Parts: sequence; C-alpha cells; structure tokens
Amino acid sequence: MYEEIRKPKLLKDIPSIIIRCLPVIYYYGKFARASVPQKVHDLFIGNAQYLAKGISQLGNTINHGAFLSLSSSAEKLVEFKGDNLIEHLEKITTELAQLATEHRDEIRKTVQKIRPVLNNLYQTSVIKLHTLVVDNNNEPEIASKLGKTLMNFCFYEVENTSSSARDYSSKHINTDFVIFASTKPAQIHEDVISLQTYHKPGLAIVHIEKDAPLDKQAVRHGSQLLKIGFPVLFKVFTPIRLFTTIDKTYMRFHLAN
Repeated sequence: MYEEIRKPKLLKDIPSIIIRCLPVIYYYGKFARASVPQKVHDLFIGNAQYLAKGISQLGNTINHGAFLSLSSSAEKLVEFKGDNLIEHLEKITTELAQLATEHRDEIRKTVQKIRPVLNNLYQTSVIKLHTLVVDNNNEPEIASKLGKTLMNFCFYEVENTSSSARDYSSKHINTDFVIFASTKPAQIHEDVISLQTYHKPGLAIVHIEKDAPLDKQAVRHGSQLLKIGFPVLFKVFTPIRLFTTIDKTYMRFHLAN
C-alpha cells in the first residue's frame, strides 16, 4: 500500500509532517534482514517513535480520543519486523487517513498552530541524514534551492558542494547520501560509478522546466541511469517526492544489498 504514498486520495488529509516519518518505517519492514546497521536501526526507531508522538500531539490538541488510541498502537511498531511491520503500519496509516478526513477542517486549523511543535518534535526524535548536494552543471541557484528544500521541508542535514571543489572526495566520504543536481553533463555517468568506490547511495535530478524547451540531453542521461538501476527523479521536486525517494534509496542500499 505504501507504494501509493504519492496518490493524493490516500493520504491527502494527513499533515505532511506526519507523512514525513512513514517511508523509513515502511522500507525498514520491506528490506531489513537479520543484520541491520546501527544507524539504520536508530533511524527506524526514531521515525516510529515520532509517528506515535505526532499522532498523540494531534489527538491532544483537538481533544479526540481516537487519535490517542491510534498513537498507542503506533508505539508498538518497534516490536514488529518484516511483513508484520508493514501490515501494522498499513493498518495505522489507513485508520489515520480516515480520522484525518473525518476531522479535516479541525486538523487543518490545528496544524497551522502547532506545525512548529510537530517540526521540532520530528527533528528532536529522528537522527538527521547528512545529504550532499552536488552542483555538477555550474547551476548554483538550482543546487541551492534544492538544498534549502531538503533542509527546511525534508529535515535533512544538507551540505552543498560542486564537482570542482578541492575537497570533493572528502565530502563524499563524510556524507550519508549524495544528490547530483543535474544529469545534463556526460560526466554524470562517471560520477555515479564513483559512488561505488565511496560506498554511498545517491540520486540524480532531472530538471524539466514548465515553460522552457525540454533538455533532451538531461532526459536521455537520466533515462540511461535508470536503465542501470541508479535512482533518478524527474520534476516535480516536491518535499514528499524528495524524502520518499531518498529514504527509500537509503534504506534499500543499506538493507537489501
């Protein structure tokens, strides 16, 4: 079910800051095996705990017991693994979606007031992945805008760099996830191969401007990367698409390989 997260009818009334924690939980259940890196496990625990806290915060604010009951159910997510975890998460998500729709107007008013509280709760509950945004096509404004979205709306720790930076290699070593801000340069293929040396997961971005001519070279390179199994995201780069794609890629890289 969670593969349908981007379908607006399913989660449209759930506050986006609550949706923020769902990808890690789902993909932990889908990919985790016997051996799990400590940081990945901690990331799962933090997101699961935040889901329970976030639902509880909503319930306390609008004074509705059903949210508090669902929060108690979410607290038990950390006790499940594999398919059982996914099944439990899907049940919670479905019930939360139904409650959010039933109390749509009240929740929207409430979230406007408590959004800073929910944002802070997420950032204090969940460890931050360090993402490295690489301006590999001399487009600093595009890379900077992407970095701000990742930091302010996806709550990653973000560092911007360029492929010509003197400390380019060391930045790769010290990051959790690499994002190439363009697929236009032919060099992108070598950049992607180099990630295997650093043993880092990554993502490439294809910018498609609404009122601009289609950049056929960028699209072609993006399609070629997809064929070899490297994640590529074509516009629109909404926060939910970004964090869903990044979290899925990160969890699969460390758990399914």
